[in-house]
Amino acid sequence: MELSNTSTKNNYFRKEIIRFLGKIKFGFEQKASATAFKTAADGSNSPRDFEPFSFFIMSAVAQRQIEKPVWTATDKANYRHRQGLKMADLLEKSADVVHSPRGLAIADCIRATASPENIYFSSEQINFETGELFDGFGVLTEAASSRLCPSYQARMSKRAKKMARESVARIKPRQNERWRFLTLTMPDLHVSFETTLDVLDTAIVLLKKRLWFKENVRGAIQAIEAAIKDARRFHFHCHILAISKWISWSELGEIWTDCVKKACWKHDVFCNYETSHSRLIVDVRLVVSKSKDRKKTISLDDAINETCKYLTKSSDFENVPVESLCEIERVLRGRRMIRSFGECGDSQAATGEITAFQDADTYVHTTDTTDGFKSGKRQKLKVETLVETGTRLITSGKRDEWLLILRRKMSERRDFRRKQLLEMYPGAVFWTLDGKSFRSYANLEQSSDDDAAAAKVVSIADFKRKIE
Repeated sequence: MELSNTSTKNNYFRKEIIRFLGKIKFGFEQKASATAFKTAADGSNSPRDFEPFSFFIMSAVAQRQIEKPVWTATDKANYRHRQGLKMADLLEKSADVVHSPRGLAIADCIRATASPENIYFSSEQINFETGELFDGFGVLTEAASSRLCPSYQARMSKRAKKMARESVARIKPRQNERWRFLTLTMPDLHVSFETTLDVLDTAIVLLKKRLWFKENVRGAIQAIEAAIKDARRFHFHCHILAISKWISWSELGEIWTDCVKKACWKHDVFCNYETSHSRLIVDVRLVVSKSKDRKKTISLDDAINETCKYLTKSSDFENVPVESLCEIERVLRGRRMIRSFGECGDSQAATGEITAFQDADTYVHTTDTTDGFKSGKRQKLKVETLVETGTRLITSGKRDEWLLILRRKMSERRDFRRKQLLEMYPGAVFWTLDGKSFRSYANLEQSSDDDAAAAKVVSIADFKRKIE
């Protein structure tokens, strides 16, 4: 009888523990895991019911790994569409509050870039380097080069990754040199976004001017990343992918802390930080082909992706007060957030190559010309951009006219881009999020049932369920 009571208590506690574990969130598989645990706790007829308790933990882990969703090109296109519309709405609200015609024009451009007819996904595109087929996605054209636009950030990131890979392939390490991944953090200065960014830029310049840095680093690619917490809390940090000699973690921390202090003094900003070692936090990791210890090493692909990713997450802009978003857009306009210096930034100095144009002995006469220009100074042809056109028309109260011009310009650019894609990938099939398709086959106007099914866009409910 005593044994029976003990068994009953063990079964009771076992069921309660299983019910508790069923409430644990497992990412994308939260609902599926909870259902599985609840079924086991209620006493199903599964032959696994009476196995040791460890089975339930292992089954949950295996389920989490097996059922991890894979994002298709359609999912990514939908996500880009949603992020663009969300950012356009936030910027439009900010422009209405601060009465910024330029902000409204940029918001309209971001919304036009994220429109369903401008975002495409495809099948059977070919990678010309590897010869493999892949499913791609992207935008046909961009209306504005704004760092708040998710499509523009993605394009800049892709271009920076290509530059980084070329630099890594071109530059060969010398004796005692290796590729290293550095992370330099900043304290929370509790000042404006622009001031914090100016302090970081000044500190990086001071670091690159240090004799210690020049003697150890031959070339590098740097990128600035920000995490926006609220109106006065901007957590900036800098990633540097460098070809260098041995770099001491403690020595780098001392030098970087000194540079930040001098930059804060120069911009009249109070620098306050609290760490156990009285230095700002830095990280130095060796770049290897495959990383086994992520605390000391990092793989080459991860280092490039971490260095050349977006400036900040689009969701972080939701933490910014509405009236500050237009100011952030103005501050980021024209700034280079990803830079290369040393031999990483000068391919001709690293390879010794000189183009035929640079080696030519021909010269252009700069004396007075017969077409009216004096002293060789040509008049610069000023072409008004879409944002400038929108700003001018919105200022004069003609936003409806501006939207018609924007729609017409975007349609012309999309037609040109479609032709480019069909020439580059003659065997691929492209669909836009509005359900239309285009291809380079002779029967372009015909669409089969398979094409119609492939062009179907994931519904809002399914998309939300996948990213929850």
